[in-house]
Amino acid sequence: MPGLKNLSLPSRVQQFIEKEKLLSQGQSIICAVSGGLDSIVLATILKNLGYKLNVAHFNFGLREADSIADEEFVKNWAAKNNFPFYGKSVDKAHFEGKSVQEEARKLRYEWFTNLAEILQIETICTAHQADDQIETIFLQMLRGTGLKGMRGILPKQENLIRPLLFIKKKELESYALQNKITWREDASNQKTDYKRNKIRLQLLPVLENISPGFEEVIQRNAEKIKLYEEATQVYYHQLYVLFIINKNIDFQGFDWKKIKEHPSGKFFLMEFLSRNQFPFDSLAEMWNSLFSTECKQWKNGEGQVIEIKENQFNFWPIEFEPIEIEIIEPGTFSVSTEKTFTISVIENYKVNFSEIRKDVAFVDFSKIEFPCKLRNWEQGDEIFSFGLKGKKRKVSDLLTHHKLTLEAKKRTLKLEDKQGRIIWIPGIESSFQFKVEENSKLTAKLSYTL
Repeated sequence: MPGLKNLSLPSRVQQFIEKEKLLSQGQSIICAVSGGLDSIVLATILKNLGYKLNVAHFNFGLREADSIADEEFVKNWAAKNNFPFYGKSVDKAHFEGKSVQEEARKLRYEWFTNLAEILQIETICTAHQADDQIETIFLQMLRGTGLKGMRGILPKQENLIRPLLFIKKKELESYALQNKITWREDASNQKTDYKRNKIRLQLLPVLENISPGFEEVIQRNAEKIKLYEEATQVYYHQLYVLFIINKNIDFQGFDWKKIKEHPSGKFFLMEFLSRNQFPFDSLAEMWNSLFSTECKQWKNGEGQVIEIKENQFNFWPIEFEPIEIEIIEPGTFSVSTEKTFTISVIENYKVNFSEIRKDVAFVDFSKIEFPCKLRNWEQGDEIFSFGLKGKKRKVSDLLTHHKLTLEAKKRTLKLEDKQGRIIWIPGIESSFQFKVEENSKLTAKLSYTL
């Protein structure tokens, strides 16, 4: 941080905390302490600045006796400084067949989050410092990142803060030696088994030799990129609002023609794919797809689906799961966490066509034989169609007539009675067979959250 070189390290950390609005004075926090140089110096500085620490240590068991010694060291440090200590451990065997670094990170942050909820503490603090920032930026570059990766680690992400992010490791070591602070060395940091270690031990020294002080240039660029990235996010949301034409709980529909014609349409598509875990390789294929009645589909590893058909660009963020609900009598039934299906009974109802919507239908209750089932339609299903004045029509033809995409068809439901007769296809049509007659005494109002 420019202009703060003459201040003590704790004072610089406090000014960074205030500048980035990381903590309020004397706040209680969960402090992740591994026992290494960075985390012990962080905990010591935060203690001296008057913050209330809850020391959290995760023992991954990867270094066996050394891992146990690390845990004991941190536990003793917490006791000596009168801070609560919380420990979590897993067996080394847990990591067999897995990416050790990714799994360790996942376990660590899941536990920190759970611990924060249990202790009702809103902030988790980690000891990431400037060297970590530079290594992360290079790692992201090797993975083919966008602006978000190039801006590196943020000082604050939701409830996670990093007060040392602007401090280089050699400054932390100097502070520790001057103040007779002891820490545990992790010998694995000197191995080149992981990409991060290779960058730290092999790449960065070469760059330092070519361009001394390059780290400061990288950090300045990261700060600039952070500002650009923040601006692009604002612009992305403006484009999102401009292009979206339909949205519900499990579906988002965009105007594909408008996206294609807009000067920033390709940027929007690229950002949309990135936000929803679709590979960058999909971008060119989607962008170059022609306006066609043929429905084209892309899926990601999370089961999410993107479809392009004519002027439609559709996104299904929730993976498809078949639905089958038995309905013994009228009532309200949960279809998913946010969707419900309701059958209610009305006496002497006179059909008011203004009340009939895609998510509501009215049928003759006396014609229904319970129990009914609400489930996905199947090939071969037929309905007595109002559009054909009561004649049978294949459901597949009806859905095609309504220009449903492949995914929309797959997710379409039907309500059928005990005899297997289709009563209603929510969002499409009710059956002529169950229409309300002039002499109908009981009417069933059907409603479904579309």
